[in-house]
Amino acid sequence: MATDSSWTEPIVVDPSNPPKYPYNKIQQSESGHSVEMDDTPGKERLRLQHRSGSFMEMQPNGTEVHKIYGDGYEIIIGGKNVSIKGQCNITVGGACVVNIKGDSIMNIEGNSTQFVKGNLVQTVKGTTKVTSSGDMDLTSKEDITMSAQNVYINADLAVRGGISSTLSISATNNITAGMQSYAKLGFVTPGYISAGSPIPWSVLPGAIVTSGGISAGVPVPLTAGIPGTIISTVYMQTKLGNFGAMNALPAYGGTGIAKAITVSDAIRSMAADRAIYNSHAHTGVKGGGDTSGTTTAPE
Repeated sequence: MATDSSWTEPIVVDPSNPPKYPYNKIQQSESGHSVEMDDTPGKERLRLQHRSGSFMEMQPNGTEVHKIYGDGYEIIIGGKNVSIKGQCNITVGGACVVNIKGDSIMNIEGNSTQFVKGNLVQTVKGTTKVTSSGDMDLTSKEDITMSAQNVYINADLAVRGGISSTLSISATNNITAGMQSYAKLGFVTPGYISAGSPIPWSVLPGAIVTSGGISAGVPVPLTAGIPGTIISTVYMQTKLGNFGAMNALPAYGGTGIAKAITVSDAIRSMAADRAIYNSHAHTGVKGGGDTSGTTTAPE
């Protein structure tokens, strides 16, 4: 299909080769209306012309030209069928308005292309559905804004840039980051947070395991040289279990350190840990296995 719809009006009569007598017969009224029947061999024409210049002409090869020097109106009380075997070119010099009071259906067996040099606005009061059997590309040199009650994506989402949210990001399964995850308030999860660690979470449900570091509430770099460090200027709760010192499990080679304004144990309070620590006794120091006293936990 040609994309250039330009065309020119066919020549009515060649001035260098006019109709020949006596084959051309013309009837003309007092005001200037005329009916022309040209039987010149090879140039047979039939022309009906108004005094204003508007005319309808049938040319030798069967081409029909209908030219109106004014406004044109076509009113059809019944239906209308149009069949065009070749290409159809429509050129509108001004605005074009199409009012359809019923349904509109377009069956296109080839491609459909639109070139809009200005703006494109579509308003749909009902439901809009777009289905593509192949790929679908949406490209904009500026911003793309989507406003909806909810946006559902039933597929994997691959983002080559950043993702920013003014509210929250929720995932039923996992959120995986290849580089960094940053939050101004903090990370809350009923499951786990993994940073740089391939440890199977079936072994450590609800754990935080990292070989890089997690920073919450502190705008400074994580302590250098300490892999797996977790730093927080707010509140941290975890299963300490080792009298206040949180270390990653030795089975996984962890040497991480937890630092926060408040650190609490999800199983036992710090006070309970300190009470156990302060009340324990050393045995086997004196003869007969006597105790050597208690030890006070460092503050």
